[in-house]
Amino acid sequence: MSSETLEVMAQSADSFVDMHELQVNLGKRIAELTRNEAAYVVNSATGGMLLAAAVALCRDDLYLFSRLPDVSEIPKNEMIIMRSQRNAYCASVQASGAKIIEIGDADETLDWMLEGAINERTAAIFYFPNKLYHRASMSLEKVIEIAKRNNILVIADAASQLPPKENLWRYTEMGVDLAIFSGGKALNGPQSSGLILGRQDLIDSCIRFGAPVHGICRSCKASRESMVGVLAALETYLSMDHDEFNRELSEKTDKLVEIIDSTGVLKGFRVEYGPAGQEYPRAFGTLPDSFSGSELMDAMRNEGIFIGYDKPQDCIFLNPLNLDYEEIEIVKTALIKCVADMKATR
Repeated sequence: MSSETLEVMAQSADSFVDMHELQVNLGKRIAELTRNEAAYVVNSATGGMLLAAAVALCRDDLYLFSRLPDVSEIPKNEMIIMRSQRNAYCASVQASGAKIIEIGDADETLDWMLEGAINERTAAIFYFPNKLYHRASMSLEKVIEIAKRNNILVIADAASQLPPKENLWRYTEMGVDLAIFSGGKALNGPQSSGLILGRQDLIDSCIRFGAPVHGICRSCKASRESMVGVLAALETYLSMDHDEFNRELSEKTDKLVEIIDSTGVLKGFRVEYGPAGQEYPRAFGTLPDSFSGSELMDAMRNEGIFIGYDKPQDCIFLNPLNLDYEEIEIVKTALIKCVADMKATR
C-alpha cells in the first residue's frame, strides 16, 4: 500500500463514523470513479460473492434474507456456474444456501446447455472471466445475451482482473449486473477489502443486507479503515500513468528473464499474462530434468522469497507486479545461490 493510503487509514482509525452513511458516501464516489451506477465496499471479493448471491436470492426482501442460508421459502434459489469455471471461491455462493447448477464440461459449454438449465428457479449466473478458463467456457457476451433474454442476473467475479483499469467498468458496460473486485492485489489497497460494482437497485440491496445488519453477510463487514483505504488506493490506481506502469512491468520482466538465464541452469522466457489472465507479463524459467521446481521454490522460500511453480509445464515463474528494482536484485542474489546449491548436490 502507498503511504497516502496508509495515512488515510490511520486518520480514519482515530474517528467514529456512522457506517451506513460512510458506505453510502463512499459508494457514490467509487461509482463515479469507476463509471458505474453504484458501488459497495465489502471485506473481500469472496465476501462480495456471498453478498451478491444473497441479493440475487432475496432481491430487497429483508425477511427472506434473515432466513438464509435456508432457501426453502425462496422460489428462485439456483445459481448457474459453468463446470469449466468451477473453483474454490464458489463455496461463497454455496454459503448463501443457493443450489449450484453446473453446465458444460471440460471441453465446451454450448448455448443450449445454458438455455436448458434456466428455469423458474434460476436466480443468477455466476461468471469467472479468467483467461485460464476460456477454452471450455461460453463467452461472457453470449452469457449476457441469453441471461437478458430470460431476465436472469449475471454476476462476474473479477477479483483478479486488474490490470487493465478499464475492467472496472467494462464488464458492467457489457451488461453484467454486478462485478466484484478485490481491493488488494493490483489495486494495492487493504487486503481485507473488496468492491461490488453495478446496478443501483442491486447495490441498494447490498446496503440493506450488508453489515452491520445481522444475518449471514455480517461476516462480510469491512472496517472503516479498509473502506476509506480502498477508496484512496482506487484514486491512486486510476490517476497513475498506466502506459509508464506497463513499460516498467515489461522492463522488470525482461530483467527477471535475464536473472533466470544468469543461473546457467534455467532457461528464461516471458509469458504475456498474469496468473488469472491479467494483462501483464511474467518471467518463467524451464528446469533441467535433474531439477525439482517445488524444491527450488522451497529453497527460495527459505531465503524469504516466494516464487511460483507451474507444475504442468515444470517451470518456475517470477511475478514483477509488486517488485521494485531493489527487490529484483535481492531475488537475483537468492536465485543464483539456490540454483548453485541445488546444482552442487546433483
